Amino acid sequence: MLAQASLPPSLAEVVPHNFENEFCAQALPSRGLHELPTLQKSGATRWRGATRTERDLAWHKLTGIRADESAFTLVMPVHNEARLLPSVLRVLNRANIGSSVHMQLVIVTNACTDSSREVIQSLLSGISDAGYVRVPIIRDRQADSFSYKANFGNAQILLVNTNTPGKANALSIGNDFAYSAGHKICMCLDADTFVEPNSVALMFKEAHARFISQQAHEYVAVSSLIRESLPRNKEQISFWRSILIPQPNGIGRTPEGIITGCFWAWRPEWMRSLGGCPQSVAEDLAMAGIARSMGKKVALSEAKVWVFDIGTVRDYISRVRRSTQSLFQIRDMLGPQAELLYPMLGQSRWLLDGFGARVRHILLPRLWHSAPSGWPARLASFIAHEYWWYLGRRDHARAPSASTWNACGSTK
Repeated sequence: MLAQASLPPSLAEVVPHNFENEFCAQALPSRGLHELPTLQKSGATRWRGATRTERDLAWHKLTGIRADESAFTLVMPVHNEARLLPSVLRVLNRANIGSSVHMQLVIVTNACTDSSREVIQSLLSGISDAGYVRVPIIRDRQADSFSYKANFGNAQILLVNTNTPGKANALSIGNDFAYSAGHKICMCLDADTFVEPNSVALMFKEAHARFISQQAHEYVAVSSLIRESLPRNKEQISFWRSILIPQPNGIGRTPEGIITGCFWAWRPEWMRSLGGCPQSVAEDLAMAGIARSMGKKVALSEAKVWVFDIGTVRDYISRVRRSTQSLFQIRDMLGPQAELLYPMLGQSRWLLDGFGARVRHILLPRLWHSAPSGWPARLASFIAHEYWWYLGRRDHARAPSASTWNACGSTK
């Protein structure tokens, strides 16, 4: 379990002392957006210890843009996240978003088989002026004709349900809402991702500078720069897990040009011109590849997000298979231009080549830089990954255009 002292100050203010119970156990509905007070017609409303004016001034200080002149859509794809949703929304509730900001939060429940939809609706029902409204024209014919909407000041919160599975489709739905609202900035925040208080403002600042302030349209997306991994549980690391799975160091920097799919921003008109988000098991990598093939750029923001790291061998294998499947999908999608992604993929690029290339560029360097006593473990890891890569290639052969994958149970 993550100790409170190990959190940076900005997140320590948000994360409760009993981290595992709060973030990983079923939270009460009263801990989510239900805590938002009803705005009064007159006077400044207190919100988390700050008046509306104070929050607007803080937003202006962070972004350089007046709160009442800021507008964006935030899309949250949800698939069976009932366990984490109250905590995620509670953390988002404390983000430093100006009270006068014109924000449209679109929560898309896609093919959920748990109570995610009911959890969200119960949270929104505590806000005044909540009810059903007809959704704008969107491409997904399996989406409900009405969405549940709640207003909070200049912010609109919409719950949209669809029977179509896949995060890519959920992002396309959210993009349609952003385009209909005339917003020039659209963001994605995964439902199992925790943002630090300033992250949304920092993402908006970078997106505004790249999409609106600059006349050139060379930048089409903005990625979060740093990802932190939170330990999900106290699982004992077994001998085979320690051999087969590289242990994460908790911090990873996004390579230039790559999109961090758990939290990023894009131009709504650009995604619309593509016909929506590409159908892929790794839509973020696919979007980065399409941008690069079009001569477009992906900017990096200072926004920081926290995500749970996988905690079991089974989930790690699932992630390897998904990564392999996505690489072959992108190769099919981009053709020869897929090579433009190679500099950003690191050793993963050799998955698209033959066995001999992986021996030369992956196995031999690892053996060369390790002591002879460690060679058996390195060889065992390479053989295991070869089999998992084979499974990923088989998954691609069976479903070339798949956009869904088996969820990792250790991150739920």
